[in-house]
Amino acid sequence: MTALVDALRMRSPEDAMAILQRIRDGKSIELILQQIETGDLLMELHVAPESKYHYSFPRQKSIPLFLQKYNLPYLASKLYNALSGNESDDRAAAVQSTVELPQYSMPYHTAELVEPRIENINFTQWTTVTDDKKVLRNLIRSYFLYEYPWYAPFQKDYFLDDMVSGSYEFCSSLLVNTVLALACHCYDPLPNRAEHWNPQTLGYRFFAESKRLWDLASLEPGCLTTLQADIIFNVLYNMYSLDIIGAHHVVHATSIANELKLYATEGSNSDARLKRGYDFTAWSLFWWTSLLYHNVKMNFHETFLSKEDKPQIQSPDMEYHFSASRYARACFELIIRLYYAGHGFAYSDTYLTHTLTVMAFNAIQDINNQNSNQDQRTETEISSLENARKALLLASKGLDDQSQLYYISFSLLQVVCTDMEPSDATFVGTFTHRRNDRESVFIAQKRYVKAAYPVKLINMADHPYVQRLGNRVTG
Repeated sequence: MTALVDALRMRSPEDAMAILQRIRDGKSIELILQQIETGDLLMELHVAPESKYHYSFPRQKSIPLFLQKYNLPYLASKLYNALSGNESDDRAAAVQSTVELPQYSMPYHTAELVEPRIENINFTQWTTVTDDKKVLRNLIRSYFLYEYPWYAPFQKDYFLDDMVSGSYEFCSSLLVNTVLALACHCYDPLPNRAEHWNPQTLGYRFFAESKRLWDLASLEPGCLTTLQADIIFNVLYNMYSLDIIGAHHVVHATSIANELKLYATEGSNSDARLKRGYDFTAWSLFWWTSLLYHNVKMNFHETFLSKEDKPQIQSPDMEYHFSASRYARACFELIIRLYYAGHGFAYSDTYLTHTLTVMAFNAIQDINNQNSNQDQRTETEISSLENARKALLLASKGLDDQSQLYYISFSLLQVVCTDMEPSDATFVGTFTHRRNDRESVFIAQKRYVKAAYPVKLINMADHPYVQRLGNRVTG
């Protein structure tokens, strides 16, 4: 270890970065030292790096063959061809230029946001939490790189323009601090990002400042930036496993929307910029609340059937529906596998936790179904069981990776492991990097989980109350 530290200290910045990158890639210390001593590492610095990169599946070299039997459209996608390298010779030349594009050959986290306005922001006007301009700029970049693309509570250009100019029309200290609180989970160099309760973390300090400013803003007439901050607050509470507390921010945002007449048929704003900003936020709030509405509709139309009352398949029409369900699940799993192969699971994506949880419980259900028939297994069923275990491993690894960023991922992983067979839990444990010291701290926080998130609703007959995350973790 001393030799490695000496090498990092004594080598040029370029060599030191190359050494550090190999440490992050998981190379053994012995191999790195051997490369340094023999000069292999320095030689590699003068060779053009491989432009293609993808993550290797745990316990599996490639996409499972069983997914290919469904003739899924994603198997013909440019992304699949770029990751698998399996295109035919005739097609290879035709797709080569496309495959070499960075979005198909490089992980998303290697991208950098190019936004000159961020360099011109006077952060002292917007936050007092820290005056480290480099960190603040990187936080803003991380937010727009990782979180903003999949849900955008405000119009980016108006927000940045007002941050630079100092205008409060589409920017406020409340909104900026809330954005920075979420950005702390996206910014890789920050330690202990999942520990939202830890006052030593930068994320905690931004969140505390945001809450202080929100308490003050809630005493004033509603404004657009407070509504936008409410949406981000809701996301933060969800990722803290506190969605029951965070739900009131959606109610508050909706109340402000009504107060501002965001959904009025005829708007009163003659200012074109202001109208576009209002319209953008109206659609953003509508989209965000639509993620909650489907639960209401499911409850209205829910039909409870006991296992004994489930009818046998009586017609080919019913078989068609089961076939469509299997096809959809195969598409779902392939997309997640392509996501992992291209980008990995270790970087911020707040929606990823939900998809990984669904994948994990689908796999557990498949394993349980196969185990109930273990005396009469065919070779196909044995293969299906192995595929389900590998899917469970991949989903669990993803939840473990995301638990470095968000506490809800840790909470859900605990429930997933509880529902596994003991042998599967041991199997998964060998591929995750859970640490006893960290786990004891995280488990101590489970008493404070206040989450109504439905952990495992495989079918409409599952009772939602029993499967609420808060009940599963603390029960």
